[in-house]
Amino acid sequence: DISSPSIAATGGTGATGRTTRSTTAGPAGSNGSVVITPGPLEVQKTSVVTSDAVSGSNPKSLPGATIRYCIVIRNNWGGDATDVVLTDSLPAQTSIVANSFNKGTTCADATNSEPLASITGSTVTATIGALATSTSYALAFQVTLN
Repeated sequence: DISSPSIAATGGTGATGRTTRSTTAGPAGSNGSVVITPGPLEVQKTSVVTSDAVSGSNPKSLPGATIRYCIVIRNNWGGDATDVVLTDSLPAQTSIVANSFNKGTTCADATNSEPLASITGSTVTATIGALATSTSYALAFQVTLN
């Protein structure tokens, strides 16, 4: 399963709201996505198997496969969100790939090293800070399927 990321933020307007979730996720490491809208901050998490030890052109979720996760937060508030912190739990049977935290504004451009992301146990944390109105933050990282 693709786990649901968690966010915390203050500031902006309309800070409270309902949470909705839609998912097209399959088993751990399969390609899929989950979308969460807690109030005006929208969070989308996607995964894609990028490589395995068997197939170079059509990778599968096999032991040793590399999976790229990307989490995008979009600020739809009427003001800036402050103190934004993203947390996410790694799926069971996975290990983080060292130095794979990258940031950007979309999954496609999340290629810049993200020094404010870390892992403790199986929990990924990114301290984003401020996120201006109508802007996005993307965190991408890779895991290995054990």
